[in-house]
Amino acid sequence: MVICFLAACRAQSQNQASPADKALENKRSLSFRPASSDLAQMSLRAAEATLPGPPSSITLENLGRDDQKNRPVTVSHSFAKGDIPRCPQAVIDGKAVETQCDVKTRWPDKSVRHTLITFFADIPNGGKTKVAFQDQAPPPATPLTKEQMLGFMNGAWGAAFKVSADGEEAGPAVLRDARQILEAWDGKETGTGVRFWLKGPLVTQAIVEDKASSRFDFGWSNAQPFARVGSDVHANTLEFDLTGDTRKSAAEWQLPGLMYSANQILEICDYRNGRLRICPQGRSKTEQLPSRIRPGEIIAPATGWIPAKEEKYKSLHPAFVLTFYKGWAGVKVEYILENTYAQRKQTQVYHVQTLRNQDKTPVGPDRWLVHWPKSRWRYTAWSGQDPGPLHIDHNFPYLVYARALPSYDLTLHPSSEAIRGEYDFFRQSDRGDPMGRSVWLEAFEAPGARGDIAFIPRWYTRYLYSADPRMWEAFVGTAAVSGHVPIHARDAMANKQFCPHSCEQSPTVQGRVVSVEARPSVNHNDAQGEDKMPAVGPSPLGGWSPDIAHLPDFAFVPYLLTGDYYFLEELHFWASVIVTSGNPSSDCDYCRHGDWGMFGGEIRGRAWGLRTLGFAVLMSPDGTPEKSYFTDKFNNHIAIDEGFFDLKQGSFYEPCPEGPYNPWKTTRWCWGRNTMSVPQLTAQSNPLYSYERVSMPPEGFLWREQDFPTNPPSPTLPKPWAVPVYSVSSEWQQNFHLLVTGALLDMGLTQIAEIHARTATRLLQQLKSPDYNPYLVGAYRTPAFACRPELDPKQNKYICKPNGRFTNWKDIKNGFKEEPDVPKGNFLWRSITAFYDTHLHNPDGGYPYAARAAASFLPGMTYEGLNGKEAWDWIAEKGCIHEELRNNPAYAFVPRSENAYGLGSQAPAQSRPSGKENSRKRQ
Repeated sequence: MVICFLAACRAQSQNQASPADKALENKRSLSFRPASSDLAQMSLRAAEATLPGPPSSITLENLGRDDQKNRPVTVSHSFAKGDIPRCPQAVIDGKAVETQCDVKTRWPDKSVRHTLITFFADIPNGGKTKVAFQDQAPPPATPLTKEQMLGFMNGAWGAAFKVSADGEEAGPAVLRDARQILEAWDGKETGTGVRFWLKGPLVTQAIVEDKASSRFDFGWSNAQPFARVGSDVHANTLEFDLTGDTRKSAAEWQLPGLMYSANQILEICDYRNGRLRICPQGRSKTEQLPSRIRPGEIIAPATGWIPAKEEKYKSLHPAFVLTFYKGWAGVKVEYILENTYAQRKQTQVYHVQTLRNQDKTPVGPDRWLVHWPKSRWRYTAWSGQDPGPLHIDHNFPYLVYARALPSYDLTLHPSSEAIRGEYDFFRQSDRGDPMGRSVWLEAFEAPGARGDIAFIPRWYTRYLYSADPRMWEAFVGTAAVSGHVPIHARDAMANKQFCPHSCEQSPTVQGRVVSVEARPSVNHNDAQGEDKMPAVGPSPLGGWSPDIAHLPDFAFVPYLLTGDYYFLEELHFWASVIVTSGNPSSDCDYCRHGDWGMFGGEIRGRAWGLRTLGFAVLMSPDGTPEKSYFTDKFNNHIAIDEGFFDLKQGSFYEPCPEGPYNPWKTTRWCWGRNTMSVPQLTAQSNPLYSYERVSMPPEGFLWREQDFPTNPPSPTLPKPWAVPVYSVSSEWQQNFHLLVTGALLDMGLTQIAEIHARTATRLLQQLKSPDYNPYLVGAYRTPAFACRPELDPKQNKYICKPNGRFTNWKDIKNGFKEEPDVPKGNFLWRSITAFYDTHLHNPDGGYPYAARAAASFLPGMTYEGLNGKEAWDWIAEKGCIHEELRNNPAYAFVPRSENAYGLGSQAPAQSRPSGKENSRKRQ
């Protein structure tokens, strides 16, 4: 089944160029030039402005009942540019201790940016230990050998999966043992076999799997017919319909019997008149909390499985991450079971046990699971001695100062009630158990205020602000769900390169995320011709409906705080979705242009996609193929956007080739100018830097045909409109995009400076132009394209024809109605004098909050006499209710120049307006 991502679901172009014409012949990595315009330089200086920062220390808290003596600790930490030139060393109680560092990324000056740090510490029962850092020479990066890992703890450690399917011919349970994979390894580290994530004198962490062959993969096939659910199935539903075209499948089922649908196994008693009846106590045999099953979801027998006789049915791939600490009598084990190979897509229903130690003692999951394709799950336990529960306060103020995170307002501190409410919300969910949802909304496209939709989700930011150990449990549980969403696609090909155009030395794509350079016609994980990867069995989405326009960021903060290889791969999977999601053609404004990996669609989709791709660029380890590949796609996107706006002083200006325009054989900048900007709009002026490319239907506050007098026909527009409007845009979506570009620039991706600076002038003008009303930044829709009234002689009335983009704020303001005539909270009118209460009491999705966060990047900028600091001061006061922002700081951004890093999250609030003036009832 194909996941539809916005315009990716439109029909493929019928006149695509031949493969030989699909790319320029030269090595395509774009040469980056610092943006040279005055506006870009202002943005860069503003992004560099930083007040003195706090120490880079962290705090360890013993959550167990016993003292933790000489406890092994590995912490993921980020450092500010220049703080640690070579390698960090832990300092406890003023004494430097032996420390291993595994540096993953460095700043341009070669100082440490992101690293994993390992040391041993004593932490008293119920106590805390503060750890500081200083610079040291890197220790030797020598991991344990194959023999040393197998012989660790005298060989007493163990880790394995025991997996079985249901059916008379399903065969015995399959056992997949980490030791078995290690023993079969030839001892040479490769990208498709056993490899190391941490290696040094204190710890070896090995990723134990075999992606070069399918010898440890396994699975089952099932030829029984499936049907589709025809009506909603809720937690208390007893009967439900099947869709008419699939009802005949039910006649072949043996009932009573077990059926799977979404993430549940249901016991179905009978089928009558097109309706299935669930047996008493028949929800849910998978032990998942009963949840909604939506119409269209597949339902099929959970029994009748046959062991895979062909490789294509070996859909399940086991992997283990093993951590060996020097002298410690225990091995930390991450059990990972994947159904991600794009050539082996089918649902698998199985019973699983995770086993540990030499005697294969059960631990953790012991249950039935519905494992849909393009998903994976993980469980963590210790084989041998468990060092006990530990909480790490990662020092949120320092991470903000270090630009590992954008400039959140560090004077805020969510109330204990807000934290407890978030924790209780999590505890009432399935808590992120294997294939669970936790608190995430599986219907990505659902409207309304959403805690998952922000630069970083609400539950992550609440943990960052509180550093509450209870919230760490919620943080880990919500983060686990990243693997359960059906977007994960690995490639099994061994004969094509992963990144032949963007990497100096490209490995094969085997075992890596699906690549647009290896498969130029891929559309996420579907394609045409030789790139096609068809499903081999029923491939439902498990109840999820992924959508870039409503894309949460699941993986960035989890990887930032844990450094787990599992979450690094999650970053890569999500970024791969972004660059493979578009129509692979080149001759449409919503196309991807083959292996350029452009992504279009709604403005908010471009914003959230750019954020997720930017995170992959920032966090992928230096020197890896993924770093080069995703950087290339990110730069392509910026180059195309610069062409879209006709910017020639940006980072990637490439003149158009001479001769007739050919969208397949041109530069990125030129393609953005001549195709992405929509051909009929290319020649139009866009001085307000609007991303809007498509015409949205007029909404309630805009001009309508019936509002023109028809007897006699007259072009005179009556009140309440002063300027006729053809179509509208969503300003809050443009603010999402500005928030993303500002945050990524602030975090170090300077190639985005020109795009950010130009689009920032749009918000600056809205907030400060004397021709506009600044409260209109809270509008749901904003006039975008002008209307030209034209007499239709057949109808004897005037109709609206498109007349280009609006080019000044006076006309846009006059495109709003003079007075409201629609429900408050949805639209604004021209002379509004305050933001709506409904918006101000909605920090999860209120439009003023998005504008306020985006405006935090305006100080330091001036444009046509308008002052960015004044614009920020106004929206900072008017655009929020302080108590709402304090308790839900997902959009709590402030300028770098104002952030008092040394105060920390426990500090009293700054003397910032309380927002009480915004809490009164509106007109």
